[in-house]
This record gives sequence, C-alpha cells and structure tokens, in this order.
Amino acid sequence: MKEYAELKRDLWIGTGTLVVSLLLFLAIRFTISEQSFTGISGRAFPYVINGLLAVLGLALTLDSFLQLRKAAADNSSGDRPGDAGTNWKNLSRIGVYFLLVCLYVTGISYIGFVVSTLVFTAALLVFYRLGNKLAFAIITCGCAPILWFVFDKLVGVEFPHALLF
Repeated sequence: MKEYAELKRDLWIGTGTLVVSLLLFLAIRFTISEQSFTGISGRAFPYVINGLLAVLGLALTLDSFLQLRKAAADNSSGDRPGDAGTNWKNLSRIGVYFLLVCLYVTGISYIGFVVSTLVFTAALLVFYRLGNKLAFAIITCGCAPILWFVFDKLVGVEFPHALLF
C-alpha cells in the first residue's frame, strides 16, 4: 500500500483533474463551433479526450479516497506515518514544468512551432536528466518533424505564422 502522503497527493491530483476536466468541458462548449461537414462536429475528439480525462481523474480520486479511508481505519492511534508535509522540491519541479509549458505555448506564436518544439523537447530532456546523448539527439531532432507532419499534413492544423518558420 502507498504511504499516506502519496495517497493524499493522489487524492488532490485526482480532484484537480476532475476540476480541470469540468473547465475544459465548458471551454470546448464555448470555443469550438458545431459546424460539421462529415456529420461529426469539431467538438467530438476534444469531448472524447476530456471524457477520458474525467474518468481517469474520478478513478484516481475514488481509489485514493478508499485507500485513505482504509489506512485511517487500520491506524487507530491517530498518527499518520509518512506524512512529512509538503515536499517543496516536488512543488518547485511542478512549477518549473508548468513554466516550461507556458513558455512553449507562447514561443509557438513568436518563434514558430518547429523551433519552439526543438527547444522545449531539449529543455524537457534536460529537466528529466536524460543522460544518453544519442537518445537526447534522436528525440530532440525527431520530435518536431514528426509532430509537424502529423498535425500539418495528416490532421490539417494550421500553425500560426511566426518570426521563424
């Protein structure tokens, strides 16, 4: 069984995922039009992905809640083993990751998709401390062209015109 701190963290993550899913549902409803040329509206895929997100968030929340309840029943003395409080190192890593994602999204508009994807992929690999230099080069150089091909050529997503590419 997981430690109390991990279960508590998972409960918060699951609850946060449910809240984000609700907000995304509203965002999809008000930002994506219902126009359809094929009988399936543009909202279908985002709704499917959002529904999956909601189901996974609900599953994580319920599982964590039930395990926390079981742990509380097993531990009648009242103390919570493994509850060391907030781990500031993990919170700072989450903040750095969030900042990287925000810079990436902003960078797409200003320096273009290809360049910002190369920089973002390299930054993520450094962030996760990938030590293999060959894997680093292959992933960094391969991610942007593959994503560009999938979104531009297969899906037909038009990227914003930017300073570079």
